Amino acid sequence: MKELDALLSILAGTSGATGHLFFRALVQHSCLALNVRCAFVSVFTTDHTRMKLLSLWDSEQFMEDIEYDLATSPCSKVVTKNVYHCADSIQKQFPKDTHLKDIGAMSYRGVPLLSPNDKHFGHLAIIDTKPMKDAPALVNIMQIFAMRAAAELARIETEKRVIVSERRLDAILSDAMDAIVNINDKGVITLFNKAAEHMFKCGSDKWINQAIEPLLSEAFYLQMQTFIKSESTDSHCMHIPNNITACRDDGTEFPVEGTISKTMIEDKNYYTLIFRDITETVAARNQIRHLKDQRAHLSDEIKSQHNFQEIIGESKAIHDVLDKVKLVAKAEASVLILGETGTGKELIARAIHFNSDRSDQPLIKVNCAALPENLIESELFGHEKGSFTGATASRIGRFELADGGTIFLDEIGELPLSAQAKLLRVLQEQELERIGGTKTIRVNTRVIAATNRNLELLIPEGKFRDDLFYRLCVFPIHLPALRERREDIALISNFFVSHYARKIGREIKSIPETTINLLSEYHWPGNIRELENVIERSIILSQGNDLQIDQTFTSKEIGTRPSTSTLISLEDAEKEHINKIISHTHGVIGGAKGAAELLKIHPSTLRSRMKKLGISTSFE
Repeated sequence: MKELDALLSILAGTSGATGHLFFRALVQHSCLALNVRCAFVSVFTTDHTRMKLLSLWDSEQFMEDIEYDLATSPCSKVVTKNVYHCADSIQKQFPKDTHLKDIGAMSYRGVPLLSPNDKHFGHLAIIDTKPMKDAPALVNIMQIFAMRAAAELARIETEKRVIVSERRLDAILSDAMDAIVNINDKGVITLFNKAAEHMFKCGSDKWINQAIEPLLSEAFYLQMQTFIKSESTDSHCMHIPNNITACRDDGTEFPVEGTISKTMIEDKNYYTLIFRDITETVAARNQIRHLKDQRAHLSDEIKSQHNFQEIIGESKAIHDVLDKVKLVAKAEASVLILGETGTGKELIARAIHFNSDRSDQPLIKVNCAALPENLIESELFGHEKGSFTGATASRIGRFELADGGTIFLDEIGELPLSAQAKLLRVLQEQELERIGGTKTIRVNTRVIAATNRNLELLIPEGKFRDDLFYRLCVFPIHLPALRERREDIALISNFFVSHYARKIGREIKSIPETTINLLSEYHWPGNIRELENVIERSIILSQGNDLQIDQTFTSKEIGTRPSTSTLISLEDAEKEHINKIISHTHGVIGGAKGAAELLKIHPSTLRSRMKKLGISTSFE
């Protein structure tokens, strides 16, 4: 009965206490119930060489947070023997334990505190100033309350972890960049973090315990309701679809993206909405789309091989052209480049652009002759989705791509009259409308045009607008034909020899003087482009280190300069040259060895020129 009374007494004394108060109640009531001088609960320090008192009761006072050496204390025996009892003369066993000496201790009994996996982490012990008989029943009582103490320590540690987790969660929710809103199954808001306050521009106090519906667009709310009403056990999360908007406190809508997830707590469903304002992202996507379109238009420019890496020549004729380029480059005036096919009009356009204040902006090239007539307006000015059959998406035009930069309209003489009218508006007003659109779009684009045709002769024929001609021809630049700058043929030939010999992997050390003379005597209807083709073909055919001109080409095309009586028009010369090239390729237009490749122009451009010149297109 004595042991039962002690058990009930300690149980009664500790039943209502938790945490720090529990350990105080345990050691105090253990002393009273077991009639001993001192009782304490201690735990190992981190290095397991010392012990720390959680609470000690001695002579009607508590002692706590005191450390002592394990090795000099009777607690060291508990570590090795699990339960340690010294009935008498405890001071002789542990002479270095000053606390035993201070209280005049004679006896000691200690039991371990064990974790659920039987890890020893502390002690419950009693000390008395009189001998202590061996009493197994009392040991059992101490072991019961040692387990209770271990459980309380575990509960305290769990509670600490929960508090830390809650604080961490609060910090995460508070500092999260995404808006986090929790609602119950009725759609009532239970949590509204700081990011949500910032996103919706209102305080959480206004929306806690309020319905979330006013904060969502109708489409968003219907999507959420569909998810909430879903009976599927597999559907615990839903991605917020594209093009969904939320509503700020002032009613303005803005695009969002994120997720809705479902959690069950005590048989009730709760929903967490995590989303972010993607207004800037949408703007960035649109900009990226614009840049992708721009890159698509510029990819051919990046990959293309230009006739020169620089403008080559020492003749007065070419120096006059370069002087004009320097004069007009810094100006904003429209430029019209005139010259025969193959004289380097695109190269001059590039020189104007890259020496202008727009050089860090794109140079967009458009070959007006290569674009189908029914699509040229779409290419230049863009179109809206559904504006015509096949317009499955909106597309910006070349003028918008060149906004801030320069657009080069090659073969401007081939532009249809309908497109000429729109081009005139862009030049006059710096604005346009996409096909099928109603919105006026402002553009700041410099126009450089080029043609090998006499536009002034096309005006009375009704093929070119006179007002557009005068708008384009603010600053005309006439490029000389190669026969008008024969002194440059040797320089240009040497450049092409160096370039193509390296490309083909041949070593050509010189061009014989006789070859230069032959090249200089030819009238070059195809100009520099034709010279380039002749040099490239000759390098392939040359056997030694000297350039050898293709004998077939020499016998057919290179001869003395024609007399005045045999001179022909530019159009006839072009027709004659195209016929010779087509004959050389046996009627093949496209492909690696076709006429278009030899002429260095797009196959569709060649077909268009053939059609205009009356050359048969039924070869392929």
